[in-house]
Amino acid sequence: MRNSLGWVLLPLALCVLALAAPMRAPSRPVNTFGRYANPLPIELPDGTFMESCPDPSIIHSQTPGDPAWYMYCTNEVFHDHGTLHLMAIARSTDLANWSYVADVFSSVPAFLPRSAGLWAPDIQFFNGRYYLYYASSVTAQGGSAIFVATSDHPAGPFTPLATPVVPPERLSDGTWRDVIDPAIATEGSQRYLFYGSFNGGTVARLLTPDGLSTVAASQQQISPSRRYEASYIVHRQGYYYLFLSAGTCCSGPGSGYGVYVARAPHLLGPYVDKDGISLLAPNVGGTPVLLMNGNRWLGPGHNAIFTDPSGQDWMLYHAVDVAKPTLAGAWTRRPALIDAIDWSTGWPSVRAEAGASDLLGPAPAVSAAAPLLVANPTPPETMGPILSHYSDDFEGRALHAPWTWLHGAPRGLAPLSPGAFVFPTQPGDMNSARHDAPLLAQPAPPGDWIAEVKLTNNLPATGEHNSIQSGLVLYQDDTHFLKLTLQSIGNTRQLEFARLDGPQSWGRAYLAAAAPEIYLRIARHGNIFTAYSSHDGLQWTRGPSWTLTAPQPRIALISAGGAGFVSRFSYVRVGERD
Repeated sequence: MRNSLGWVLLPLALCVLALAAPMRAPSRPVNTFGRYANPLPIELPDGTFMESCPDPSIIHSQTPGDPAWYMYCTNEVFHDHGTLHLMAIARSTDLANWSYVADVFSSVPAFLPRSAGLWAPDIQFFNGRYYLYYASSVTAQGGSAIFVATSDHPAGPFTPLATPVVPPERLSDGTWRDVIDPAIATEGSQRYLFYGSFNGGTVARLLTPDGLSTVAASQQQISPSRRYEASYIVHRQGYYYLFLSAGTCCSGPGSGYGVYVARAPHLLGPYVDKDGISLLAPNVGGTPVLLMNGNRWLGPGHNAIFTDPSGQDWMLYHAVDVAKPTLAGAWTRRPALIDAIDWSTGWPSVRAEAGASDLLGPAPAVSAAAPLLVANPTPPETMGPILSHYSDDFEGRALHAPWTWLHGAPRGLAPLSPGAFVFPTQPGDMNSARHDAPLLAQPAPPGDWIAEVKLTNNLPATGEHNSIQSGLVLYQDDTHFLKLTLQSIGNTRQLEFARLDGPQSWGRAYLAAAAPEIYLRIARHGNIFTAYSSHDGLQWTRGPSWTLTAPQPRIALISAGGAGFVSRFSYVRVGERD
């Protein structure tokens, strides 16, 4: 994942960047007696705690006589106005309380530009040594690359190798591939390095037996450009499960990151999600595993997985605290979190799709005697009685609900025909910079409710049609709205749930796989709005939740991003939220 600096937006004016003193150690640690609460405390020698540990990686020491676990972070500052640390190392014996040990490097290796960001470490042990793979954001050649450092001990010292494991690579359009986010996985006797991000997608290469280079001719595409990064692979139940992250990763209060999964019987895929949709399909596959739920944690993502002594799997990841999304200087603050993984359905589930936890819960076990943790299923929010005054089946030749046009009437609108509202795509958009797309809007009912649409568009299955979109908008004004759309992003079609909630708060999150005909829902619960999608209108997959400071947003339809295509809305249904 990209480091925060240079990739973030300034926070909301309401989220004041108070130059607060670093967190002091409490008189009694929170994470004790078999209980823990997020974020993980990483204590520093002066008694304060690290406030950020992005892109965490973890390993149980393989050194005789050392029972500890070690965690590694992307380069980061620990507090407001702090010194940049080049991949911090932390140590723990109970997986709930951590202590800072050292940095991997005291300075940027001499073979890299001094401006290089050292990102996304992945720690491995083989050949009797520790191998720390990491990305450099820039090299002397100009693009990003993956390097490795080795050590005899998980706490270092690490010796960096100047020859890249994966060198910079130009794509066919002349841009640099994102050669970042390394992850090592093994099938049989062969090790592979997975890497990549939004520009170029996720790819895999065969790692040489010495772990110091890769075979360029073995490179294989795993996921398309413009969707995923931060790969992590585990082998369970006869399948390889590939975890990936998508969304705005490090944009302060606009961080919309989330974790998705697909699986394959072989390490190099092809990977398909729970619905059987391939990661390489234009309607990109990927089953949500860990998304925002509207509590304090924004943008959970870039995960690793570890297994405690009882056999319980845990997801280690970073997230953004809505109460303090940034450090001074607009550097996104991303502390490390953990939550238990349940495999009882054959697919990984973190808290039964309920999102990151923010309360005390059972901590990782310190012995083999502890039972495995299974979360109770979280049923999707269901629609109660339909509110006919706010709903429209478009069966007549006139609109039923009290619709009005915002941002002007659209161009090329045909007379109504029974059975659907046909809405040609319009110039304009609704995002952080533009608020000019025509919206067909109506008032929303008071209280909690669910709004649902069934829609199709005539976008071709492939091709670059950036920003063509159709779907639902919840609109308070031009700086406070949510947008849930079937959208063309590069050569892919994705379901995007975007939010603007005041200046500099723009963020994007994503749902399960799109389809040419799709059902979309937004469920309101106070100021929390949760997105859902369905391919048949019966089985719904939960998506991310955003909060929105809008007392009474209007329910609107959008068909935008440029002229030339047509969106077809079969109905709008608004019902009580059960």
